Amino acid sequence: MKNRFKFFIKNEYGFTLMEVIVTTFLTSIILVTLFGITIYLWDGVKISTTRFYNYSELKNGMYWIVRDLKRASNVVEAEDGKLVLELQDRTVVYELKDNKLIRISGNVKKITAAGIYRAEFRKEEKDGGVFVEVNLEGKGGKLGTCVWVYTGD
Repeated sequence: MKNRFKFFIKNEYGFTLMEVIVTTFLTSIILVTLFGITIYLWDGVKISTTRFYNYSELKNGMYWIVRDLKRASNVVEAEDGKLVLELQDRTVVYELKDNKLIRISGNVKKITAAGIYRAEFRKEEKDGGVFVEVNLEGKGGKLGTCVWVYTGD
């Protein structure tokens, strides 16, 4: 068994200059490739995180609007950039100012979503209620929904 590998094993100790150079070159190619892949993946993570955050802002704004619409007893005003709702104990106003969707309830102002370019609110009165269409557009894309508000009329 020793005789088989005798060709590969020399009686010399250490590496030749050529072996060191080739090993260094191959190692550097592998490390540069791994570093490039890491940078590429990190950029993808940053882009995905930004998209997720922007879409979450849209969803959060829509959540608050739908929540209040479901509890509303009447829709006073619905136009581009402004929605006025009557709840049982108070009035809630949604306004779009400086790319922020603001919810005003009594003396409390709350930014429900940031990065919103456009907020469209439409209402259509039907028998016994109001049909409200909501469309939001922002950095995260577009999001829309429709809600039936029962007024009992």
